[in-house]
Amino acid sequence: QSLKQLHAALANSPIENVIYNSSTRVYQSEEGAVNEKTSLHPQQTYAQNLLKAEKLFQTSNTPSTILRLAGLVGGNRHPIKYLKGKEGLSGGKLPVNLVHREDVIGMVQKILEFEAWNETFLAVAAQKPPKEVYYPQIAKKFQLPPPIYTDSPAESHPELDNQYSRAQLKYEFKFDDPFLMPVDL
Repeated sequence: QSLKQLHAALANSPIENVIYNSSTRVYQSEEGAVNEKTSLHPQQTYAQNLLKAEKLFQTSNTPSTILRLAGLVGGNRHPIKYLKGKEGLSGGKLPVNLVHREDVIGMVQKILEFEAWNETFLAVAAQKPPKEVYYPQIAKKFQLPPPIYTDSPAESHPELDNQYSRAQLKYEFKFDDPFLMPVDL
């Protein structure tokens, strides 16, 4: 409802452009390789609502660009804060999909620099180690109890490919390796 109000307000606003930060969760129901141009068919309500919000901006008269963010890392923000010490987690073989906030800022700067409007871009680091490898190592680094993954199969998981975004924006990620992303925990 509030996004519809914002959409209506944009029509009578001096705002010239919008960058809408969405989420890679719009890909949650997809399998295999996905990118910025993949046709989406979300099954979960949360992902459906994200896609509806994106469409509101894409159909507005205000030039808008969608920036789909992977899990955001930086400052004191990191998923390990919520995973520490948890047991019986599934999906350990699935890749982590993270992006550092400095890379999000860098992509926004490139969108502005190139006036890349009416586009969809994907913000995710290139390296995607398995969760069962990555999160225990990060927990150890910050002296936190590690999460424990089981061998149980997890739901399907898309493979995020943002080569289009990198090429269009001519952006080189500062932190393409999640192990090297600086955080303050």
